[in-house]
Amino acid sequence: MCPLCNICSSWNYSSICITYKAGLLFDNGGTVFFSVFMSLWAVTFLEYWKRTCSALSHRWDCHDFQDIEERPRPEFTAMAPMTMRNPVTGAEEPYFPETKRFNRTVTGCMVIIIMVAVVLMFLIAIILYRTILSIIIYKSATADSFFSSSAGRIASLSGSVVNLIVILMLSRVYITLAHILTRW
Repeated sequence: MCPLCNICSSWNYSSICITYKAGLLFDNGGTVFFSVFMSLWAVTFLEYWKRTCSALSHRWDCHDFQDIEERPRPEFTAMAPMTMRNPVTGAEEPYFPETKRFNRTVTGCMVIIIMVAVVLMFLIAIILYRTILSIIIYKSATADSFFSSSAGRIASLSGSVVNLIVILMLSRVYITLAHILTRW
């Protein structure tokens, strides 16, 4: 086959045979059939599930059943700045004024937007890392060495490891933030 670049040598078509066959495992006509089958099966299953739930609720005579409203958490009750009489039940309930509730909601939304931006920054950084690493490995290795032919795979594997580390690290940050925002 013709060289892939100006300084590359010619290569045999049979050298990509293993990679091509491995690619056929995932990129073939069967994957299209599988995706269509899974879509139809999911819709059918969900509709069947809804029908079964309706039949059971009718048989058990609980179709007009409503969930009992949960009582406020003790932490919320203790931290509420004021109480207010509920006009329906007449009971004293913890109450947050509209302005405080709005400020906390906006703050929570801003934290979520910032964390989405952080994830996008890490995603772009990992893509750039893979690209730059493959270029560096390819240029630093000799033309016939193992590293020059496997630069893309090495960059992809190391990028996957970095991505795993970032996911695990951000998972801990998200859990901590969720606890803080829930308490707040």
